Amino acid sequence: MSGVNHIRLTPDNVRVPLGTEVTKVAPSSVRIRLEDIKARSVPVKAHLTGKLPRPLRLQGVVVEPPEIVLQGPAGNLKRVREIFTEPIDLGEVMESTQMAVALEITAPQLRLAPDQPSQVTVYIRVEKGKGS
Repeated sequence: MSGVNHIRLTPDNVRVPLGTEVTKVAPSSVRIRLEDIKARSVPVKAHLTGKLPRPLRLQGVVVEPPEIVLQGPAGNLKRVREIFTEPIDLGEVMESTQMAVALEITAPQLRLAPDQPSQVTVYIRVEKGKGS
């Protein structure tokens, strides 16, 4: 049942090792909130750090797949606008390249849907600046 629920705790519903006994449980009840698990597609953005070495200039960044399906509690999922890759240091890019990069899921209780990849491919296109 989604929503706020009160669960009564008694010595009978607490598992303990053989040879031990629960004589009292405090508090005697807990309040928990249950939410439906939902799935939603969110855009994936490359997390770029640092600067390209001179004389290179960034021409474009493409992430494949451009979206990923996350799942988790409806309230948490609703707040996610996008997901980022792990950081990519532009200072290490010497030419146009592609790389497999892991996703960084920082939102609590969210995870990738079962059929989703844990990595995306990031294509970074650069060109030499004028006057070089």
